[in-house]
Amino acid sequence: MAAAPTAPVETLCDTAGTRCRNRTPSRMLRVLHVLPSFHSGGMERLVTRLICAEPTALQDEGTTASLAHGLCVLHDGDKQLLDACRPHAPILMLERPSRDYLAWLHLRRVINAFQPHVVEALSTGVWLDAVLATRGLRRPRLVLSFHGRADLDPLSSIRLRLNTWCVRRADAVVTVSRESAQRIVHEWDAPPLHMHTIPNGLDLGHYRPAVDRDEQQHLRHVLGLPTESPLALCVANLVPIKALDVLLHAWRQVRMMHRSAQLVLAGDGPLRDELQRQAIALGCDSSVRFLGARRDVELLMRAADVFVLSSSYEGCSIAIQEAMASGLPVVATHAGGNNELVAFGQTGWLVPPDRPDQLAERLQLMLADQWMRQRMGRAARELAVRRFGLDRCAREYASLYASLTYPGCPAADRLPATEVLPCAG
Repeated sequence: MAAAPTAPVETLCDTAGTRCRNRTPSRMLRVLHVLPSFHSGGMERLVTRLICAEPTALQDEGTTASLAHGLCVLHDGDKQLLDACRPHAPILMLERPSRDYLAWLHLRRVINAFQPHVVEALSTGVWLDAVLATRGLRRPRLVLSFHGRADLDPLSSIRLRLNTWCVRRADAVVTVSRESAQRIVHEWDAPPLHMHTIPNGLDLGHYRPAVDRDEQQHLRHVLGLPTESPLALCVANLVPIKALDVLLHAWRQVRMMHRSAQLVLAGDGPLRDELQRQAIALGCDSSVRFLGARRDVELLMRAADVFVLSSSYEGCSIAIQEAMASGLPVVATHAGGNNELVAFGQTGWLVPPDRPDQLAERLQLMLADQWMRQRMGRAARELAVRRFGLDRCAREYASLYASLTYPGCPAADRLPATEVLPCAG
C-alpha cells in the first residue's frame, strides 16, 4: 500500500530540515537514504533497522557528531514499514512514475531543502538519479549501495555503461558481501579504494532461538502449524530469482522419506499462483503451506526445525542471518554471498543452485538427525552473535558517513576482514 505525501515537497523538506537541525547537540550529520520503492524486501528491512536503531555518536578530535536520517522514496512504499520509520526520520514520498527521466530534478529539490551531508542511493535503480541530482553540489557526499540483484537477466550494454559511469562518480560504493564487491570492481570497473563491504545487521534480541521444545510447540499451536511434524521454513519473496520451483521439486523428494514433514513458505509475490499450481501438480501441496507476507517472521523462525533457501543469487541474505540468529541450521544454495554467512558443515550446508536432487538430499539428512540440527543450530546462533549484530552494522555505516564528511574521522575498513568460513569446495 502506497503512502501518499501530505504536503508539497518543499513543505516536507522544510519540515525535515527543521527536525534534523533542531536535534543538533553539537554536530549533526544528516544522511538522506534514497530508494526507488519501500516494500518488504531485505534491503528495506535493513534501512528500517538502521533508521530505528539507537542514535550512533561519533568522536572526532573531541567533538561529538550524531546521525540524523532522512528517507526519500521515488515511487511507492509499504505503509507499515514507513510508519515504523516515521517517528525516527522525515519521510519524503515523491510518487514519481516508474519511468520518469526527470525524477532526478525532484530529488535535487529534496537535497537542496534537506541539506544532507551524505546522500546514500540504495539499489542500482536510483544510482543515476542520485548522481545527476548531486552533480555540481558542494556538500553532499554520494554513497552508492548494492544489496543484490532482482533477477539474473544479463544487463544491457547501456545499463552496464551507466553503472560504470555512476560508480566512478561516487565517493564510496557499499556492498553487503565480498562477492558483490569483487563483482562490481570486475564488471563495472569501480575504483577498489572506493569499495566498502558492510554485511547486514539485525536485532539479536528480536531474533533468538526458542527457549525449549515447549515454547516451540506453543508457537506452532498459536501460528496454526502442526506441533509434531518436522518443519522446514523458507522466507522469501515469490519471485524468479528465489528459484522456489527448484525448492518444490526438492520437497517432493523429501516427502518420500519424511511423510509427515511440512514446508512453510513465508512471503508473497507475482509467482504465488504459479507455485501453488506447481505444488498441486507435483503432488506435494498437502505438505506445503503458503503463508503470504508475514510480520511475525521471528516467531516462525522459533517454531521451525530447519531453514531452507533455494535462491539463484543472494547478496547478503537477511533471511539466512535471521534464521541463524534464531538458532536454525541452514540448507541453502552456494550462490552470491551465502558462503560468507553459512559455515559449511558447522552451521548448515550449501548446494549448487538449480540442483533439486542435492537440495533434497541435504534436507532429508537434516530432518532425519535431531542431534545434528541442534548442534548446527547452536553454532549458527553463536556465529550470528559474533558477526550479525545491528550495533556493528550501524557503527560501520556511521563511521563511513563520518569519514566522508569530517576529515580525520576513521572509516569503516575497506573490504574488511571477516571470519574465514569453511566452504563447500
